[in-house]
Amino acid sequence: MQKYKTKLIQLTLWLAFATTFISGQNRQAVEDVISIETDAVFIDALVRDKKTGKPVVDLKREDFTLKVDDKLREISEFSFDGKTNCPLTIILYFNFAPNGALRYLEQPKTQKSLSESLANLDENDEVAVISAHDWFVGKPQFLLKPNQNWELVAKSIADATNEAILDGQKPTKPDRLNQTTMTEAIAEVEKLTAERPGRAMALVYISDGVNTLDTMDFGSRRQLARRLVQNNISFSALNFSLLTGYSVAANVINPLAFAFGASVTGSANYLAKESGGVAVKIEKAEDFGSSLEGVIRVYSSRYSLGFYLDEIDQDEGKLHKIEVKIQPSKKKKLTVNVRRGFFLKRK
Repeated sequence: MQKYKTKLIQLTLWLAFATTFISGQNRQAVEDVISIETDAVFIDALVRDKKTGKPVVDLKREDFTLKVDDKLREISEFSFDGKTNCPLTIILYFNFAPNGALRYLEQPKTQKSLSESLANLDENDEVAVISAHDWFVGKPQFLLKPNQNWELVAKSIADATNEAILDGQKPTKPDRLNQTTMTEAIAEVEKLTAERPGRAMALVYISDGVNTLDTMDFGSRRQLARRLVQNNISFSALNFSLLTGYSVAANVINPLAFAFGASVTGSANYLAKESGGVAVKIEKAEDFGSSLEGVIRVYSSRYSLGFYLDEIDQDEGKLHKIEVKIQPSKKKKLTVNVRRGFFLKRK
């Protein structure tokens, strides 16, 4: 019994260390803000049927209401057309425990279903692939930069889900550089955003069900969400439900983490909600492809809502809260996902 108590104390101390360390790692970029050179702001809205999760494609401008800082605003620009919306860059980010969902994704049929799920992308859209091999210490690496060669994309997806290839990514020792996998992945996508203006950016995180990302304290994950919003990066997640010891461990560890204001699960769902993305829970390995296809369909069916700034929007560095609602429908219940706000910096 004493042995288990000792292990519990060690685990608690480790969580406290991880929480303190990662909180410090994320502070440096908090003050960055978006530069807006025009008087117009555009918001992508992802609208789904609440019951089926499928995109809703028959809405009109008058079906939406938009508030900024709790003030009703006129939707002056409206479009729903993959041809007129800005092109989309999807970054697939694979992050698995070696003994987790990776064993299912190694199967060729699963890899094929993931590749085929990209068929709904527009000809101007593109895909990049990032992989980190292990929840806690895997350093994210680009296997493919944004590309429209679907054969290369398929090969990169296979590489990202092939344990034999990923063996070379396994770090021998956790260190200060590679202990913040999600922070580094978001930093890489921020660079892409700066390099590729005029494109919508969507980071799609594909992981095991125990959704650690970094072992984040609540303040740190709020800061990551702020970075996503500042750079107009939408974050979505496909979480595979592992009915194994991992799930049991999470139920034990998470209450301990909460005592330190941290979370080892649920962070991906939080980031998706804050940045206007979607989070999908996958129950069966064979559903990976169809689930990714569903997320891509939602992004391909996004609505673009535009409004003009006025005198209330002039506070630089402040998060201006955005709220979008849809008029009630008698036919079905709808859910709408948008980024939580925008930042302004006048040049």
